[in-house]
Amino acid sequence: RTPAGGSYGGGVYFFYGGLATNCLFATNSAGYGGGAWFEYGGTIADSVLSANAATNLGGAAYMNCTGLIVNCQIVSNNVTVSHGGGISFNQGGICANSTLRGNRAQNQGGAFYTSYGGIITNCLVVSNSSVSYGGGGYMYYGGTAACLTVMGNQAGLPPTYSYGGGLYVYYTNALVHDCTIVSNYASYGGGIYTDSGNA
Repeated sequence: RTPAGGSYGGGVYFFYGGLATNCLFATNSAGYGGGAWFEYGGTIADSVLSANAATNLGGAAYMNCTGLIVNCQIVSNNVTVSHGGGISFNQGGICANSTLRGNRAQNQGGAFYTSYGGIITNCLVVSNSSVSYGGGGYMYYGGTAACLTVMGNQAGLPPTYSYGGGLYVYYTNALVHDCTIVSNYASYGGGIYTDSGNA
């Protein structure tokens, strides 16, 4: 556990590589990347990231340009101010073959938030929430969501206005394909809301 605010990687900080496998990252906190911070590399495999918290970005993990999370359970993590209750991607990084469940963002992207890139593929995105935009995920100027099941996510609570219960796609260059998006809630775009973008 590290102090919140301007701190990075409450559970682990990867710098140009490193591997954590069969691990539990739980109840850690930081300003960015409550469970883990990836700086140009690093891998978490076959692990659980649970009940971690970040103030700003990435309740479970923050990926800066690269990094890999594979075969993991990402459960009940939280961002208290900003985006990406589960994972926040910045210009890259991959999450594959994982479950993102019960994560929450105070602003955008309950399960994940992509900014100018990042790939989430072959994942289950279920029962996540955000206060306003993208209960399941928020894609900002890019990123790829492929072969996902996005189900039971929620943006906002009635009677507030909310957008993109499953996914919110902002502007261009985001790619969403071969996904199953069912039973999500928002006042606008229960499944997907696109804002000047393509999905």
